[in-house]
Amino acid sequence: LALGAVGLSLAQNGAPSTTPIAPVAISALVPSGGIAAKGEVAEIFGNKFVLQDGTGRALVETGRQGEGGTLVAKGETVTVQGRFENGFLHAAVLTHGDGNRVLLGPAGGPPPGTLDWAKDKVGLGANPDVPALTASVQAAGYS
Repeated sequence: LALGAVGLSLAQNGAPSTTPIAPVAISALVPSGGIAAKGEVAEIFGNKFVLQDGTGRALVETGRQGEGGTLVAKGETVTVQGRFENGFLHAAVLTHGDGNRVLLGPAGGPPPGTLDWAKDKVGLGANPDVPALTASVQAAGYS
């Protein structure tokens, strides 16, 4: 049964939805599985930027694709589609004013159920902490 669940989770692609969602005012953002907001880029901080409209401001997290702050430009009008939780709008799709859409991976790491996700969960990501892993294994009674 456990192997079946693992197989099912690996079979799911975890790709962001590309179905457009009608934007709401930034002041109306609430925790949601899918939401969109349209506004102007006010500030850029690495893979995050501040989106503002006439009702407020929101911090948008773009994940690994946004590293370097080159996805958007200050003053540009964009529509961000994703999920809003913990005070962040986690972007899955970014639509520029010219209609160009950029699909972003789910924020917060690799999609659940993938091999990279499993590696991160057990501490075997890009930079494993070998001494900590060894200590954990030994503490569990293994040698």
